[in-house]
Amino acid sequence: MIAPLVSILCNTYNHELYIRDCLEGFLMQKTDFPFEILIHDDASTDGTGQILKDYQVKYPGIIKPYFETENRFSQKLPFTLCNYTRAQGKYLAFCEGDDFWTSPNKLQLQFDFMESHLDYSMCGTGLYYLNHLEKWYRPMNYPLKDFDGQSEELSFQILCCNHPFRTPTVFVRTKIYSDALKDMMRDRKNAPMGDLQLFFHMSLHGKVKFIKQRAATYRQNQTSVSNYNNLEAHNAFVKKCQTAIEQIAINNNHPEWLPELRQILQRTHKINPQSSLLMRTLVWGKRWLKGYYRNYDKFMSMSPQERVRFRID
Repeated sequence: MIAPLVSILCNTYNHELYIRDCLEGFLMQKTDFPFEILIHDDASTDGTGQILKDYQVKYPGIIKPYFETENRFSQKLPFTLCNYTRAQGKYLAFCEGDDFWTSPNKLQLQFDFMESHLDYSMCGTGLYYLNHLEKWYRPMNYPLKDFDGQSEELSFQILCCNHPFRTPTVFVRTKIYSDALKDMMRDRKNAPMGDLQLFFHMSLHGKVKFIKQRAATYRQNQTSVSNYNNLEAHNAFVKKCQTAIEQIAINNNHPEWLPELRQILQRTHKINPQSSLLMRTLVWGKRWLKGYYRNYDKFMSMSPQERVRFRID
């Protein structure tokens, strides 16, 4: 059996409502290379496990789930490396169980880019945002400037969260990920997020590239760690992130970044006040005019196989 060149890493927990979309996004990929789908189920208590077993039977040798008997996240035990330690691929692609890919060419596009640009450690694409609490679905706005190459300024901007990279879109070299793993795990200590550390350290170890093509969807729901619709949870998340980001700068020998870093984070990551009725009405009107609510209704009426091919731009 030919060894996979790309390993897809997927963590899931109680994603019964979403995991089919995720799996269908993986399975629709059209590639000229073999890939594997590594899924870590952190002891789900809903129907997620059975869905994974059904897909495993249907796609043996491609879908490779691992089932925990006890939830590691709740015990504050490391769980993010379960898939990585099993990965055989030259490259790693990431997607959580409640997110999904929307382009059948995503992996091939990124594989071809990395094969022809050997000095790049990571590339990412654009995506869509799907919000189940407010029932809208919209495309991500592309950044005004290019995120391409390697520089101290680019790494600083990533640490400031001023970047377009999102976990379900990134594609990295396994060798470089391995080289950076120790430092990434150090920087994850006491941090509520883990994706920023990945993007930051990839930028330190090579060039990074943002590809202006939307190829995935990030789902915002009640269980999202950043939960923008829950004011108290969001504010707590922002505070913890700010503290963790400052510590990352210190850990990586950039204490001189702290003054500017604090100013930028305070300006761009303000604790959200309750928005006024007028503001909420204006936001609702803008979304309605752009069709974001219609996008959501149409998406929800589709099957998982149709959803992953739904284009909204």
